[in-house]
Formats: sequence, structure tokens, C-alpha cells
Amino acid sequence: MDFSLFPKFFLAANSCEGFVSRFEDCYDINEDISAYIIKGGAGCGKSTLMKYSATKCRDKGFLPELLLCSSDPDSLDGVFLKDKFVMLDGTLPHPVEPKLTGVSETLLDTGRFLNTDLLKKNAEEIRYINAKNKAEHKTATRYIKAAGEMLKDSFSLQQKYLKRKKALSFADSLCKANLPKKQNKNGKTAYRFLSGITPKGVIFLSSTIQQVSDKQIIISDKQGAAANLILTRVLEQAASNGYDVIAVPSAFFPLSRTEHIIIPELRLAFCTENDYIHIKSDARRIHARRFEEKGFSTHRARLNFNKKAAKELLLCASETLQKAKQSHDDLEAFYIKAMDFDEYNKYAAKIVGKLL
Repeated sequence: MDFSLFPKFFLAANSCEGFVSRFEDCYDINEDISAYIIKGGAGCGKSTLMKYSATKCRDKGFLPELLLCSSDPDSLDGVFLKDKFVMLDGTLPHPVEPKLTGVSETLLDTGRFLNTDLLKKNAEEIRYINAKNKAEHKTATRYIKAAGEMLKDSFSLQQKYLKRKKALSFADSLCKANLPKKQNKNGKTAYRFLSGITPKGVIFLSSTIQQVSDKQIIISDKQGAAANLILTRVLEQAASNGYDVIAVPSAFFPLSRTEHIIIPELRLAFCTENDYIHIKSDARRIHARRFEEKGFSTHRARLNFNKKAAKELLLCASETLQKAKQSHDDLEAFYIKAMDFDEYNKYAAKIVGKLL
């Protein structure tokens, strides 16, 4: 099936600040939404079930969000249809546990169709491959964190030369022009990622921006300090003005930086553009240099070194994640052979039939 028309996000990031997951706050148990949490091993049909769900949604005229796996962007970690349902892979490294089982959540066990006796015959090799996969992920994490040190140095350097008052004043003018106050209560904030450090390199899901917005306000900022300052202020103002927003943290620094803000109601997106993010839009770029003191340009050699070093380290990380994906595929092969897919397909059809 062609999934190009679906808006796509990531829900987790292999970041410079460690593995960061937004799975736990993907839905609110106090809202009328059905959450399906899938448990099961590698190759037990979790992603297949979610793709099948997305296909059935499209057949009924809906286009849910596809939540991609950062360790394998061809696979799904989740499917989300606003006000209807969310289906999530609830296994490691982003375990999701139900908060109100049977009320808000339904647990789905795709591992129930496994022939465990067949798996146990290959237990030694399965354990070896599993350990190999974990070791490769740890190595990739070290490369990513090392790249983060280079990128943090450039960010901190720009911060020292930032005209903060001018940047914040500009942010306030953006809010005044684009975010008229709606109501006295605050809007809700959902979190998604649009970038990921993956086995295919650093990916930016550029098509999603066009799918969810008609107007883009783009800040071109290679170091990120000016854009983060401006977008943090915009995010605060949008929520206080009563808008539901999708906040998109940096995939490199998800705990400390905001990279994009999407306001679905207005079909409006505030975006950051840099060496890893390129947005197809005719919108005028707001260049970060207008918020920088002149002395910042004297550090060009240091900035170029950081950029090249980070690029090489991230390339090594992606190559290592490719090895991790291959070992995961090897692991999946054992589980696929042990699955009763005839019974699984009946189960999947029954589950998806209840979704809408």
C-alpha cells in the first residue's frame, strides 16, 4: 500500500540526550479515545497489524497519523486517529503499560500465536543475536552522544552572541500577527518528532509539514539557539491563547529544544531549518543572523569543525544502526518461522473490525 498521503511522525528519538520516548503521553485516559497496546516479540506482526489498521482507516475515508520506528523507519511504532483510537507498540525500548485497562486501554498479545517449543530449540542463537543487537545500539548511542557534544558547543557559542531581547520581541510580534487570543483556557500540547537518527541516516519527514499546514513560518538557524528561543516563546503563547498545538522537539536534543510547532486548527507551522532539516516551501526565511552580534562570525573555523565532526559521528551512528537493524531482522526470522499466521490473521481482522 502507498502510505505517502499519510502524515508521519516519530514518537521516540535516539538522541544526544539518550533514548527519549513520548509513548506514555500519546493519549489521555480522561478523553474518549480507545488505546490498543500491542505486546509481542520481534516478527510477531505488531507493525503489520498497525499497517492493516491504517489501510482500513483510509478505506473508510480517514488518514491517521503513522508513527514510524526510528530504528527502522519502514516499520511502524503506532497509528493515531484523533478522537478515535491509538494503536501502539508497547514493547522495549518504549514500553507502554495500561493505566485503566478495559476502560481506556486494550492489551493485544500477538505473541500468543508463537510456537514457543520451536523458539526454545534455537534459544542459544536467539540469545546471542539479541545481545549483539543491544551492543550495536549501545555503540550507536556513544556516536550520537559524541556528535551532540559538537552540536552543543556551536549552540552554546551562538547563545553567547544572541540578541535575546530582539529575538523575544520578534517572537511576540509573530504571536500577535498569527495567534489571536481565542479563549481564557489553555490549549493542549501533544508531542511528536519530525526527525530521527536512523539506519538510513538523519531523516526529516518533510512531507508531513505540507500535509498538516498551509502556511509555514521558517527560521533558518544552523546552530539552533535563536530558533529555540523564539519557538519556545511561541509555544507558550499559542497554548495560553487557547490553541491545541503539536510541539516538535529536536530529535538531537528533545529534552531541551523545540524545533517546530504545528497548530492544526490554523493550518499553520512554525519551523526551524538547518543542515539536517530542509523544508519545501516558498515561505520567506527568517535568518538567525539578524539576532546575532557581529562577533559571532569570527568563530567560523570552530563552527565548521563542529559541523564536520558531528556529521562524521552521525554517519558512524547510522552505519552502526544498520548493523543493529540487520541483527534485529535475523532475530525476527526465528519468530516469523514460529508464528501461526493463519490464526494471527483472523485475530488481526477481528481487532481492526472494532476500531472504527
